[in-house]
Amino acid sequence: MLACPSLPLSLLIVVLASLGVALAGDPPANDAVFIDQHLKPFIQNHCISCHGGTKAKGDARFDATLTASSIGQQRALWQRAYFQLQDGTMPPSDRPQPEPAQRQAIVEGLHRLLATCGSGEARPPGRVTLRRLNRSQYRNTVQDLLRIDLDPTGLLPADQVGYGFDHIGDVLTVPPALLGTYLSMARDLAAAAIVAGPDEVAPVVARLEWPANRHFGKGMKRYSGDYLSKPLPFTCEVPDDDEYLLKIQLLTERSGDKPLLLRIDLGDKEIARLPVEATSFTWFRQRIRLAAGPNALSFRRELAEGTDPKTNPAILIERVLVTRPSAVLPEHYPEAHRRIMIAEPSAKLPAREAAKRILRPLATRAYRRAADDAQVEGLLKVFDAATTAGGSFPIAIRSAVMAMLCSPRFLFLIEQDPAKGKPDRQIDEPELAVRLSYFLWNSMPDEPLLDLATAGKLRAGLAGEIARMLADQRFVAACERFTSQWLSLETLESFRPDANLPEFKGYGELLRRAMVREPALLLAAILREDRPLTELISSTFTHVDAQLANFYGVPVQKLSAEAQEQLKTGAFVRIDAPPNRTSGLLSQLAVLTATSYPTRTSPVIRGAWILENLLGAPAPPPPPNIPDLVASTDGKPLNLRAQLGKHRANAACAICHDRIDPLGFALEGFGPMGGIRDKYGDNSKIDTTGVMPGGEKLEGVDGLRKFLLGPKRDAFIRNLARNLLTFAIARPVEDADACTVNDLVAAVAADGGKSQALIRAIIASPAFQRRQATK
Repeated sequence: MLACPSLPLSLLIVVLASLGVALAGDPPANDAVFIDQHLKPFIQNHCISCHGGTKAKGDARFDATLTASSIGQQRALWQRAYFQLQDGTMPPSDRPQPEPAQRQAIVEGLHRLLATCGSGEARPPGRVTLRRLNRSQYRNTVQDLLRIDLDPTGLLPADQVGYGFDHIGDVLTVPPALLGTYLSMARDLAAAAIVAGPDEVAPVVARLEWPANRHFGKGMKRYSGDYLSKPLPFTCEVPDDDEYLLKIQLLTERSGDKPLLLRIDLGDKEIARLPVEATSFTWFRQRIRLAAGPNALSFRRELAEGTDPKTNPAILIERVLVTRPSAVLPEHYPEAHRRIMIAEPSAKLPAREAAKRILRPLATRAYRRAADDAQVEGLLKVFDAATTAGGSFPIAIRSAVMAMLCSPRFLFLIEQDPAKGKPDRQIDEPELAVRLSYFLWNSMPDEPLLDLATAGKLRAGLAGEIARMLADQRFVAACERFTSQWLSLETLESFRPDANLPEFKGYGELLRRAMVREPALLLAAILREDRPLTELISSTFTHVDAQLANFYGVPVQKLSAEAQEQLKTGAFVRIDAPPNRTSGLLSQLAVLTATSYPTRTSPVIRGAWILENLLGAPAPPPPPNIPDLVASTDGKPLNLRAQLGKHRANAACAICHDRIDPLGFALEGFGPMGGIRDKYGDNSKIDTTGVMPGGEKLEGVDGLRKFLLGPKRDAFIRNLARNLLTFAIARPVEDADACTVNDLVAAVAADGGKSQALIRAIIASPAFQRRQATK
């Protein structure tokens, strides 16, 4: 047996499955015969000396009972072993190799064992940890609930990532400080959604703005420039005699404890004297009566009695707005206010009853199931307290909405545990609606979805709802969350390339955002149109905005007039993929940049990325004390391919690099930001060929695409299914889920590789439809 204690268990299993097994032709059709007559003798002859007894190396013992059942219990582990045996990684190149027919027979035998899941074999739902909304889910949910375009999540800490995604309940902690943040955000959101009165939305009839370095007094240390020692005039023309609201945005600077005053004159008469103190720009308000036509207003600084003028207190005014509250119309109120405030007190409708009519439907949407009487009464008590404290009706509703947004029913995705003694239960329809919406939209259920669930008709109408949800724009946003994390594109947020390199010309925030959106739009199109999943690595179309179109060299003038107009507005348009960009994700800028260094490409990073992110077969960590690449020999510089060749000469390095490097070399025709190239910076020709351990020859991205669509197609589909299942159920996919994953792959195969089969199979799976007891 190979003495390699640093090898992971998955590789050791491949060794026992492949070294010296003398099979030819088809594997035995009977699993017991295959195991008893071939695997067991092999283990005895080649493994027990190192991996038997209490001193088994690498904590891997193979002297236990081996049956089809025991393999089934470790199905995910054997699945990885199967793929590594299939691609020729094992046995290592410095060990005796089985004949090709022997290797193929073992591969086929393992495939049959692993692909067989009886209808009675366990498919447990798995334990889902109670989890809070993560940052993106919180943002999307409050925006959909309140109909406001406000993102408060800058106050939230970054979400921890576990198992590749940032919404896994096992890693979403709730630190104590987060509760205060939720309260602060709820206050801001309620204020943005509900207008306290006409003063907040009154139309502006006149304004005054001037350079921010104009101020009263000489003491403004933070802003240099002119100052005004005389009154500041403002000729304000208004349409009618009426009461107006004067809104002044300013900041102050003073020393001592004396207040600073802003005096307002109308003509030669003082009409107001406001105490002002603001260390940052703050709005001050004053109601004034104005006559139709021009009105001569002026502003000046006044010092409180006892203020030493030598301290140079100062006022800096940013702008002045004159609004007319009496002219407010219903359309002046924001959409959020109009949708929430569906009732108001009147002689026939008491304030508390009006509040109930507002809060019950809003709480139903916020809690994502019909709000019961006790929950509504709790919100009404908050409303009562605010009213007793002197708050107006809108202010009291704001207080109740704040309480709603701080409720665990809003902040957490709560599901009922099974009855005592029951291992699991089918989730009810409102819970199913929530799972659906956070899977396909990364947000809350909308009213049609929740109404169906409340009426108990969601399961019966599931196919139609899935189709409707895929067509919704929120589906694209959910795809972007998935692709960004599945493909490790979020590393681009901190990617800082060398701006002096021509390869990174044009790189910036706008292009980065466009790069990240391109894979999401590809996935969304494939799923919406029920195209084959393999088009993720073979699509002949893509989506570009003006930034990407410019980088790709798209002849915009040849696009339709409509497409050209859309590009001008910043929108994305679907186009035929440019030459050399017909390999889907493999030829997209986001992937190629995320797998590069800030100064150059890295075949190692790109190859390892393909193994882990596309095939689900990550290379093990390198053993300790691995030497750096040798940059030269005998004083002569070596190119990157030659350096890696010398690196692979070390047997400890070759075991991984033989799998990694050929994949990465196939993408060397793309520069560090994805530009097409055929030479390096030193003018040496780029070689994009490589040979995999199994003998498959790769020639550039076309050869890589054929390899992934050929012998690696099953691995790609299976890995995508595992990742999408993880994203859907917000928990890690474990060994116990192996039969569920098999079902997903089988569903795709049965539908000719079509993509929607995967979505439907995930939603129909016990992992999605049932809830396991938490204890």
